[in-house]
Amino acid sequence: TVPVLGVCLGMQVINEVFSGKTVLAPRPVHGEKDRIFHNGKGLFQSIPSPFFAARYHSLVVSIASDDLMITARNSENIIMAIEHLKYPIVGVQFHPESFMTEYGEKMAVNFLKQVKYHGSSSQDKKHNSAGAFFLGAR
Repeated sequence: TVPVLGVCLGMQVINEVFSGKTVLAPRPVHGEKDRIFHNGKGLFQSIPSPFFAARYHSLVVSIASDDLMITARNSENIIMAIEHLKYPIVGVQFHPESFMTEYGEKMAVNFLKQVKYHGSSSQDKKHNSAGAFFLGAR
């Protein structure tokens, strides 16, 4: 399995692929900072809860798939992050790559650590190397 980190629409697609439901957001959010409350595991290891993150979206996950665990929400109880229960698949509604998001690079490092030992094939190692290169090029 190739590790996946879905951002914004990517998280919504992950949820839909596993039979979850995505709907229009209560209000469109474009370029706003929001407090994200999380479970402190995986992607959010060693990151304070809450932290501020950038949001740019008009859709939200309303019902998470049974195959996914909700790992973060905002103060309005909107789902902000999901993680597959079995596979190295993670999604975030916010934008970790934005300058407005605190700990974005730490989340990327956490994701790479999380998936590093998931598979042992050379293909998995190749993807992890590509991720490390991406972080270094930033």
